[in-house]
Amino acid sequence: RAKTGSVQQTRALSGYLTTAGGRQVVFALIVNSDPVPPAVIAAMDNVVSTMAASRG
Repeated sequence: RAKTGSVQQTRALSGYLTTAGGRQVVFALIVNSDPVPPAVIAAMDNVVSTMAASRG
């Protein structure tokens, strides 16, 4: 489960997940930029996807 959010010049993604290896992870990613580039938003999604796929 995760929640996105934005305030002027800020983008956030936080939540919790269970990895493929069964570990519970709580995360919070926050970026300050004006504007927040689409590539940065995609990178944030990729970080969370990579954590979820982890078997470690």
